[in-house]
Amino acid sequence: MSLRRLAPALCIALGFLGCVGSNIQDASIDGASGDVAGPRDARIDSARSDVVRQDAGRDEAALAAQCAEISATPERWQRLPFACECDARMAHSPELAAPPIQWRACTDRADCLDMVDDWRNPRSWHFTFEFLGHEIDGQLWIAYRREGPANTRDLIVVSHVDGPPVAAWEVAPFAQEGCWASDISWGGSHLGMSIWRARTQDRLVHFVLTGPPSNDPVWRERVVEMDEPRFERALIPYFTYWNRSVATTLGTNVYRNSAVTGRMESLASAAELRGEIAAVQIIENQTWFMLTEFNRATGMYDDDSLWVIENNLPARRMYHPTGERRFAGYKIMGEQILLFERSPLAGDLQQREYEHLSVAQRTVDPAAWAPRNLWTMPLGAFVDTGLDVQFGGGWIAFASRMRDGSAETQLILLRLSDGARFEPDPGERVYNVDYVTADEVAYARRVRERVRVRRLRIRGLGTPIPPT
Repeated sequence: MSLRRLAPALCIALGFLGCVGSNIQDASIDGASGDVAGPRDARIDSARSDVVRQDAGRDEAALAAQCAEISATPERWQRLPFACECDARMAHSPELAAPPIQWRACTDRADCLDMVDDWRNPRSWHFTFEFLGHEIDGQLWIAYRREGPANTRDLIVVSHVDGPPVAAWEVAPFAQEGCWASDISWGGSHLGMSIWRARTQDRLVHFVLTGPPSNDPVWRERVVEMDEPRFERALIPYFTYWNRSVATTLGTNVYRNSAVTGRMESLASAAELRGEIAAVQIIENQTWFMLTEFNRATGMYDDDSLWVIENNLPARRMYHPTGERRFAGYKIMGEQILLFERSPLAGDLQQREYEHLSVAQRTVDPAAWAPRNLWTMPLGAFVDTGLDVQFGGGWIAFASRMRDGSAETQLILLRLSDGARFEPDPGERVYNVDYVTADEVAYARRVRERVRVRRLRIRGLGTPIPPT
């Protein structure tokens, strides 16, 4: 990972499901709404969501001419009409912006494909860890970012896993002066991304856009445009998407864009709920989030619960375990929600060692959230779980070390119906999991200190080991 990716990476390292801009881990499958945001700094509590004002003295005619210009290159790049000064460009011919991803049979195992890293100059251009798989109507789509040499734009591409690009953008890398693209993530049948433009050191304008996996005109329309006067770059919020809906914490409130006005509207206030809001996820007409309340026993804000807002009704607390378990994070997977739990005495919360995984139905019926109605799986055999848990097709996959003392991080694949798992390959060094479906799992692995993407057919892994 290059230095210009260091800021979001450090944020990820602070904890699973509780940070901003967690770009490497979103591979949402089966309608998952993606990874989530975390606690915000009190200095941006008053962040506004006004429609952006025009800069004084800006030459609108010159900008309009720049926007209308189409490059003479085969890709036919054109600037996004709502952010001309950013020089963020979309290809009219995305199939020419990058070659299709090539796969070849693995040399060390069957039912396996390795990515062929022959894209432009692999020594200068390489994949970041934003390689996101998503299944829509039985079709597997890939969104990825390729990072080039210094002083070049990044390339963001959407393609079928075995086909040519269907949409492509050239954008500045994260934290570059001027404008840059932040997170990309799937939600519902759309991909979402945000583009940021710095006006001064203490002022950012951010544009949120979403669209289907195609070169659709909707990609040239901003979904949300916000002018936030008090953002600092270290406090950039993470957006979560569901089709054309967008949500974020934007401080200590829960915000979601209105289908009527298009503006971000506050749905819940941390001040009213008496806690700290984090981990927002949206799906359909529901907005889920974590609330961290003050724990009198520890004297800290470490008592977490799961809340939901449905159809703009008042927020309702749905899950708050007590006793020997403490709620530590969640992920939405279609009609189910994965709940990660740990012991109150587990020690440092940043160790990401979760002791139980529970599965709940995604419902606002309180009876369904009773402990007797939750299916629970122990995770005590694993260390460092939680960095990039992916799910789909009845499987949950993550990179972890076995508690038996193994030093390498390995692929862990669990069947949600009964907790059965496959024996990990001790010879592989798995960096993170990209996606999992009913048929295959993809992950990044280290080969001679370079990261390579591999796809495994689950049917070729043999018979899973029953839980003990």
